[in-house]
Amino acid sequence: MRKQVIRSVLAMTMLFGVVATAGAQTLPGSGWFTSATLQNVGTADATVNLDVYPLNGVAGTAASTSFTLTPGSSKVFLPGQNNANGTVDVSPSLSNNFSGSMVVSSNQPVVAIGQIGNNVIAGTTGLGISGGYAAEQYRGSDAVASTLIFPTVKANFATKTNIFYVQAGGTDVNYTATIKTGDAASHTKTGAITANRSVLLTPADFTPALATTNCGSDPNTSPCFGALTVTATGGNIVGAEVEYKNDVSPATLAQSTSLFPISDASDTVFCTTAKNAFGPATRERTTGISVGNAGATAVAVNVLFTTSLPTAGQTYNATATIQPGASAVFSAQTSTLGGMPAGNLASAKITGPAGSQLVAVVNESNFPASAAIPQKATTYSCSSAAAATSKVALPLFKEDFAGRTGLTIQNVDSTAATVTATFTCGAPGTVGNYTLTSPAIQPNAGYTFFDVSTLAGGPVNGSFCGASLDAGGKKIIAVAQTSTDFQSPAGLLNTQNYEGFNQ
Repeated sequence: MRKQVIRSVLAMTMLFGVVATAGAQTLPGSGWFTSATLQNVGTADATVNLDVYPLNGVAGTAASTSFTLTPGSSKVFLPGQNNANGTVDVSPSLSNNFSGSMVVSSNQPVVAIGQIGNNVIAGTTGLGISGGYAAEQYRGSDAVASTLIFPTVKANFATKTNIFYVQAGGTDVNYTATIKTGDAASHTKTGAITANRSVLLTPADFTPALATTNCGSDPNTSPCFGALTVTATGGNIVGAEVEYKNDVSPATLAQSTSLFPISDASDTVFCTTAKNAFGPATRERTTGISVGNAGATAVAVNVLFTTSLPTAGQTYNATATIQPGASAVFSAQTSTLGGMPAGNLASAKITGPAGSQLVAVVNESNFPASAAIPQKATTYSCSSAAAATSKVALPLFKEDFAGRTGLTIQNVDSTAATVTATFTCGAPGTVGNYTLTSPAIQPNAGYTFFDVSTLAGGPVNGSFCGASLDAGGKKIIAVAQTSTDFQSPAGLLNTQNYEGFNQ
């Protein structure tokens, strides 16, 4: 039976923190671990293999496991739990202070998301820490490119810092990493990565190290804010980032998403969700969109915001010129939302000159935080027009199961689209399939499936599901966001989201 690597998932900071490598900046506090949710998106039973490797340069071989997934179903990898409660674990068990990377392979197509956090999970042993509420999800990636890009690098900018994990996808590679900051300075780091393993890159590792003081408040001119490019020779690479708040221990938030392969860069990019103080009082959320230019020349970029709530179809435009290798941020804080007023939920379409290479990520937070809801934040990646398809897989959906998930869909087609959502739910909630249908979604606009237990035919409260979307031939993208804000009383766990897998 032929097997191929379908998705490669960074398994960073599993179990109690990270390995203390020379020059490495660890996440604040302790209790950190990484889980992964894997879904079979094929048409037959899948034999799935997990191999977990230590960080690059750390002694040891891979820990492994194998299991079966029926079509549409999903399973959670939870380290150190010895396959308890329907989860899976690797053997030998990972040691304390383990950090590394995971490779997922299967004889059927599978997708995977990782979740990094320090939150205590009831019924588990050794995971999380009391007072830790950090939790974030990121998408597993195929190793399809030798160049990765990411438009958000913070070095104590607004008291936040990004760190990056870069993994060699099957062969040994050499790499060069470059950060271009808002003050037009360039920072570099070089090295080598052994096949399937990962290295940790922090802003302090670059030459010169990024500034961490006198940062200012404008990311577009700050020496503490920039964009990252990593280029490998000898093979392909994948990566993920973690953003955290400095000097908060135990950590109460973490943000994470995968790095972009250069093949994802495009002259047209879509972002499912853009918010300006949107949501009920004390829970209002605001986003910032960081747009990176991976091309060789400066480009003039336009961002079109199309609202869905409270009034659908309102449009606003914002523009900026972005230098090669650099980024620009569109946010309410920098007055670059094209005049979109507070209280609006929108989707965004980003365009540049034909042939330009753009990527974008969205950071969202309840800014400012309130007494009722502490500061929470999350990150997701936007998608190129070429990546959009009519079918999207989402391995993890919760309906009042330690949080409530909303699925936001953006129509990136030229005509209206109606989307069918199928939820495949299993234990410990009610087992079964549930189907919901969206109203017509106009081009560039979005629609959110939320609080689905109140909708006829939707999953019941307490459901733990995988989801699949079908737009009937029209092109869509989607993001899943899970929050505990709507519990009573509101939960303290950080907001999490991840991007759907277009099929």
